Amino acid sequence: MAAVLILLVGMTLIDDDDPYPGSLTYNHLKEAVPAAESFEIIERDDNDILFAARAEEEIIKDLVYISRNGFEAPIELLLSLEPAGSIDKIQIINESESPTLGARIKDQEFLSQFREFTTAEADQVMAETDMISGATYSSQTVSRGVQAGLRLLIAEKEAGLQDGVYQGQAEGAQGDIVLEITVENGDIVDLEILKEQETEHLAEPAYEELEAQLLREQTADLDVISGATYTSEAYMEAVQKAIDQASPESSTDGDFEAGTYQGSAQGHSGQIELEVVVEAGEITEIEVLSQNETEGLGDDAIEEIAAQIISEQSLEVDSVSGATNSSEGTINAVRNALNSDSESAETDAGSEEDSETDTDSSATWEEEDSEGEEETAAEAESESGLIGLADLNLENGEYRGSAEGHRAPIEVSVLVEANEINEIRIVSQEESPGIGDEAMAELSQNLLAEQSLEVDLVSGATNSSEAFLKAINNALTGERYGSLEEAEDLQTAKEILAAEEDSDTDSSATWEEESTEETDEEAVEGGSNG
Repeated sequence: MAAVLILLVGMTLIDDDDPYPGSLTYNHLKEAVPAAESFEIIERDDNDILFAARAEEEIIKDLVYISRNGFEAPIELLLSLEPAGSIDKIQIINESESPTLGARIKDQEFLSQFREFTTAEADQVMAETDMISGATYSSQTVSRGVQAGLRLLIAEKEAGLQDGVYQGQAEGAQGDIVLEITVENGDIVDLEILKEQETEHLAEPAYEELEAQLLREQTADLDVISGATYTSEAYMEAVQKAIDQASPESSTDGDFEAGTYQGSAQGHSGQIELEVVVEAGEITEIEVLSQNETEGLGDDAIEEIAAQIISEQSLEVDSVSGATNSSEGTINAVRNALNSDSESAETDAGSEEDSETDTDSSATWEEEDSEGEEETAAEAESESGLIGLADLNLENGEYRGSAEGHRAPIEVSVLVEANEINEIRIVSQEESPGIGDEAMAELSQNLLAEQSLEVDLVSGATNSSEAFLKAINNALTGERYGSLEEAEDLQTAKEILAAEEDSDTDSSATWEEESTEETDEEAVEGGSNG
């Protein structure tokens, strides 16, 4: 009789006959946590699954199943984590890498280093992992899987937010992005953009994709949208500020820092702007600076909510019946004020300047976008600051440019023929071997295929990716360096990577290998398995 796996998904019981992704089985879960009496699916993101292993109704371990594409086929991992977020055990439950090199990802000497990471160090996994010589790509796949597993657990932990509506604001490419998140039962269930001035045809698709990521992953740590880098980063910063306010640790009850603060939030009919005065750790005054709520209902609710907050010295107050939006807007405006910098030290002249700036900004926000003159090539740059190749009319030849990389400047040589990029060579770079140089090789391949700088950044090498693309951008927007015939014979990123991997394969001092001599076939395999 088949063993019964009790998986709780809401109120649905699933037995061992139900399908699991990849090679995952009940036995894998039970072997990872023998003391567990049941397993509950807490979060599922495509085929990535977060389980809670329970014994006597208590969560004793978290388990994360992750599958990522290796050099030959998917590599499937199962992480066992302590409740505090540290990795207790890592198991590769399936892989089809090269038997002589790639399969060494199962060696405990390699896997044991991941037990040093916790959820607090999730972003450091790729940079601090010692890769296997000759099997760089396979090693990186495992590292990415571990990082993804930690982030999945982080997303679930961060989702324990206080119910309510919270606002965040950050500066985008064209101006401030103001947004609002709604939290219900501890989860972010909705996001609304209240104000933004980004380039519409780039920003709108980015907003849709970012919101979908946010609602799925419940964290502000989202993937940047290609072609809208600055907008994406501002969006994530604004979301994080809103999440910070919704966090249980957010300071909303008593013991406030003395000062005068201003804040605003969306009410029923528009923005509610307030000034909050704090003296001796207590809120002593809440003044309405501007509001457009319904007379006799919404405006009364503002006054009533303000009085409750001052009386109870807390933002946990009841909404006024029939004026929920006005009530929540007032609470959020006070919260935003308390989370802002104090205005009390500003001079009257400074305040007048702010007032004028706010007025101008408000007018700009309310105005419809007017149609400008036809864009020049320089004006046609995307929000990432990268020129559109279709807008260029380049003479055949070599173009050079540089940008600050993760460790040092990256300088590139770009060969252009018939207004198309036909090769990208590296003049100089000092990026991390196996990470930055691999990112440049991947980006080169994608850029040559798409003939566009709007390609996806490489996960785990964001700084190197952005610098490489900016260096190419700077090359193409600068003066021609020379003719194609005069171009110096330099290596491409792919050739640099291959040379490093050949060097790694020849090294006998790595991973305490036995000093057995590889056959010619194994050496070739090692050089291609990076």
